[in-house]
Formats: sequence, C-alpha cells, structure tokens
Amino acid sequence: MSGVLERLAAVLSRLSGREKRMLSTLAAVFTLAAVYVVLISPLVRVHERLRRSIDTLQNDIVAMHKLQGQIQTLQASLGDRSEQGVNDKEFSLFSFIDRVTAAAVDSENIESMNPRRRELKSGLDEMVVDLRLSHVSLGAVVSVLRSIEESGRPIYTKQLELKRRYDDKHHFDVALMAATLVHH
Repeated sequence: MSGVLERLAAVLSRLSGREKRMLSTLAAVFTLAAVYVVLISPLVRVHERLRRSIDTLQNDIVAMHKLQGQIQTLQASLGDRSEQGVNDKEFSLFSFIDRVTAAAVDSENIESMNPRRRELKSGLDEMVVDLRLSHVSLGAVVSVLRSIEESGRPIYTKQLELKRRYDDKHHFDVALMAATLVHH
C-alpha cells in the first residue's frame, strides 16, 4: 500500500501548479458529487416522501372529521329511531324479513335466512338477520330494501353485497344483513 502512495506522491510532485489546481478542483467536484449522491439526494427523497405522507394524512384527517360528523348525526338519528321501536316486544326481525322477502322473491331463490343476537354494552341487543338470495332481479332486491326502509321500524342494513351472475347478467346473488336494536 505504501508503494502506491509513493508512486502517487511522485506523480503529483511532477505536476505543474496549474495541473495541481485542476486536479484539486476535480477532486473537490468529485467529493461534492459523492456527498450529494450518498447523503443529500437520499435525504431529499425521504423528505419528499414524508411531505407527501403528511399531506395525505392531513387530507385523511379532514375526511375523518367530516365522517365523524356524519356518523354522529346518523347515530343520533338511529338513537331516536331505535328508541321508538326498541320497546316493541311483539316485533320479530326474522319474521319481518321473512315476510318482506316472501313478498318480493320466489321461495326457491332464498338460499338461507339466519337470525342471531349480539349483546351490546349499551344495555341493548342487536338482532341481525343474514339473508342470502340467489338468481334474483335487481327490482326484487330494491323491493326488499324499500320494504325495510319504509317499515317505520328502526331497522338498518349492516351489509349488502350484489354479485352479478355470470350466466345471466340480469340477475344477482345477494347477501343482505339487516339489524335492529332491542332491550335485553
């Protein structure tokens, strides 16, 4: 290694003052380029990525605040509606869904209808009916949804999935989850 340094020192000693300045300038430019490539450029990229993440998160926060207001409004509305029907001991969500479905859909298109009850912390139970329909028209689905909405009862749709049938583009397979709140 010391042999290489001795040769380099010998070559540098033979250079003129102008050549030494040019070599020093070239070494400075090379060092600056290396510092830029190794340190500055990655830091700039990280900074830009973080700036974009911050902007995205700020936009998400604004959207979440809007959604929070909508959720609070809907919860207040649901609370008002649930207080109207929550004391109705005679009401059966399963029977109601069975009745409105039978009015809109042929029985052979009803794959399943499963009720379940879930206890909530608020002193209420959530009654859910999971309804699966196959090969039904969009009009029949709308009829079931309209009957639920216009029932005057505090029933809400937790989930609705429509899958167009590959063999008949005018009919759908449907997964509908309707729910209501009742006292324990």
